[in-house]
Amino acid sequence: MSTHRLHATLVATFAASVFLFTGCAGESSGELDRAQIALDAGRSDEALRLALNHLARTNARDPRATRIAARSLLRSGHPERAEIYYARLTDPTPEDLHDRALGLLQLGRPQDAATILESILRTEPNDPHALQRLAAIRLSESRHLEAAELGERLARLSDFEIRGLTLQASALSQARRHDAAIAAYDRILALDPRLETMPLPRPRFWADYAMSLLAFGRATEAREHLLRALERDPSAELMELVGLSLQQEGRIPEAETWWLRAVERDPSLIDAWLGLGRVALQDRRLDLALERFRKAVEIESSSIEAHHGLAQVHAAAGRPVEAAGEAALARSLREAPKTGSRLIFTPTR
Repeated sequence: MSTHRLHATLVATFAASVFLFTGCAGESSGELDRAQIALDAGRSDEALRLALNHLARTNARDPRATRIAARSLLRSGHPERAEIYYARLTDPTPEDLHDRALGLLQLGRPQDAATILESILRTEPNDPHALQRLAAIRLSESRHLEAAELGERLARLSDFEIRGLTLQASALSQARRHDAAIAAYDRILALDPRLETMPLPRPRFWADYAMSLLAFGRATEAREHLLRALERDPSAELMELVGLSLQQEGRIPEAETWWLRAVERDPSLIDAWLGLGRVALQDRRLDLALERFRKAVEIESSSIEAHHGLAQVHAAAGRPVEAAGEAALARSLREAPKTGSRLIFTPTR
């Protein structure tokens, strides 16, 4: 991403006498004091103006003024301009490094942010914010086991145990280490039964936990958790997973009922439409199956499962040309490069 340079005129003012120089320095110091006060009070625009005035009149590399300018720009929503000033700091503080990493994340440069966070951890291995942010980046890059190890380190810190366990569980679940993920989820529930301090939205936690239980063949246990969670959070995604647990036990009509409830609550829930399409296909309700799989494609045109389902419907209906086209599309999507997953933790301080 390109950056926009600030057009500030840098003027070197040299006093003719010691008296004048001392007076100028005192004025500059006072100006930066006022800039810091404005920044601490949340008046970022005023702080930036004072810092840039100082840089223009005196020393364009003054670290204090540079730092105030960088922080003012970041806090006022200009990370691309803030990065110009953070990059000029030759002796950044830990707070500078954290703020710069946050700005780089906002700019969509997670690898650069990760490099800075790794440098923080080399100096301070137990920095909780660096551990959390780096773990979230590794998750987004599908480097799940690295993220799990960072979450485990975070969980060893007394005030961050639940947050670290949540990161660890999410990473292990995505890495398909479901036995270890279940152990981490169970530990979270032992520490925080009502999930009041767990950082994810509750429906997200229950969905991830249920998926690990289902992957381990523990459908009944998963459904018990989901039904209790639905009493508090009537989430369409949790309804879809209840259907999946019933399907896993061969209770197909009940599964279809739950998937219909899910899409009634959230018509954009693609997994429920896929389940409904498979049920209709299995029962040879081909027109209904076609409608349901097409709905899934409308929601996500790159869904391999939806195009594969359409290929099966067309084949069952005696339409080989359409079946071959959908099968080829599903194949091309399967062979396409995979992208990383989203950041699951908001990178706040």
